[in-house]
Amino acid sequence: MAIERLNVITSRMTNDVSIYSRNSTNCRIALMLITVNMIMPAYIIVENEKSNIEYSSSGKSAF
Repeated sequence: MAIERLNVITSRMTNDVSIYSRNSTNCRIALMLITVNMIMPAYIIVENEKSNIEYSSSGKSAF
């Protein structure tokens, strides 16, 4: 579900970037940066959720 949404967003961004940038190398670099900026926060959120679950399951406070 989340991956499908991410694919839709990236494909839209690909179209946007390719319209703005005729040079394919610049387009690829821009896309790579955009993708990293999108994936990293998602990864951080997932890691935080995991640690919160571990804390709450062990009886400690999640905060």
